[in-house]
Amino acid sequence: MKKELIGLCALCVYLTVEGQPVSVELNGQAAGWGIVNFQKPLYYQFGVRTLPGLSVTGGKDSLHRFDAEVSGNFYAYSTFMGNAYQDGVAGIRPYRAWIRYSSPKLELRLGLQKINFGSASILRPLMWFDRLDPRDPLQITDGVYALLGRYYFDNNAGVWLWGIYGNGKTKGWEYLPTRKKTAEAGGRFQLPAGPGEIALTSHYRMADCSQWTHDTLVFRSSAPESRFALDGKWDLGIGISGEIVVKKTEKCSPSIPAWEKYMNLGLDYTFAVGNGLGLVVEHLLIQTSGHLFASSANTSLTALTLSYPLGVLDRVTGIFFYDWSHASFYRFISFNRQYDNWSLYWMAFWNPQNFAIFRSETEQNIMAGKGIQWMVVYNF
Repeated sequence: MKKELIGLCALCVYLTVEGQPVSVELNGQAAGWGIVNFQKPLYYQFGVRTLPGLSVTGGKDSLHRFDAEVSGNFYAYSTFMGNAYQDGVAGIRPYRAWIRYSSPKLELRLGLQKINFGSASILRPLMWFDRLDPRDPLQITDGVYALLGRYYFDNNAGVWLWGIYGNGKTKGWEYLPTRKKTAEAGGRFQLPAGPGEIALTSHYRMADCSQWTHDTLVFRSSAPESRFALDGKWDLGIGISGEIVVKKTEKCSPSIPAWEKYMNLGLDYTFAVGNGLGLVVEHLLIQTSGHLFASSANTSLTALTLSYPLGVLDRVTGIFFYDWSHASFYRFISFNRQYDNWSLYWMAFWNPQNFAIFRSETEQNIMAGKGIQWMVVYNF
């Protein structure tokens, strides 16, 4: 966090020297939660998390702005099995730390940031740089250290270019982390298409094969990996979205497929029922093989989200997944009450014991099986 704060202070000094007005704001979020898993014996967890942030905004005029954000992730939680203490985790790490220049057509952002895009909202093939879980009410995900540039044309077309460096963990659907001391690079071109838009995206990196531990045979220490994607979204009365991703990895190990193909089709609609019933349906097909046009293994998932506002303050949401490949059904229901700064959540889940979607960074997944969760959130 020290380096991030130094960078933020440097921006404040620069804007002050240039005689530009500077505004500094402290904001963030604090949350506490409890989870009870109804396995025998009971498995439960209590935790707290806070994401304090400091933002700085300044600029020569309203068309040319500099702004920056630094925030940290402070967390601690303990788990228990029956009456016995199981383990505890506590830590502090940077959450966001970036500096940005923006004008009406151009944006440049450097530092630890969230980069996400695509048309799907639940089962996202283009989840390349984040691990957002649609069931998480806080939508927390680690960022990546990157330089991101975005330019927008007069016809609303846009170009994204990025370079990423210094990220040692897997991201999104990745099996392998990026090789240390190597950069990743990619880009995206978005184009209006009738009542919607279409986009082409690509990305390149060196995958670290030495981190693969699922079999003893590894052909090389690192391997080139290329990704290409086509996605689009249209409003035709019913919202229609689609994403197609093709990933090619030079052979690392017999158990790592050379080709991966992700195909998603989604529909969304709000029914005129009561206060408005929102529906989102997505289907994801994942194919892996040794050749582009072959298919040696398939994974098929369907997701359904229902959302209904009970009033100004209350909302109930249901999120359901079905894994056709393993005949597994995932169920999640949430009730939320929203105040000015406070949010209260009561949640229930009923999932398979072998949790196979939205990989957790830890081996244990307390949301496997049946259970309940509650959460209190304060935004400041």
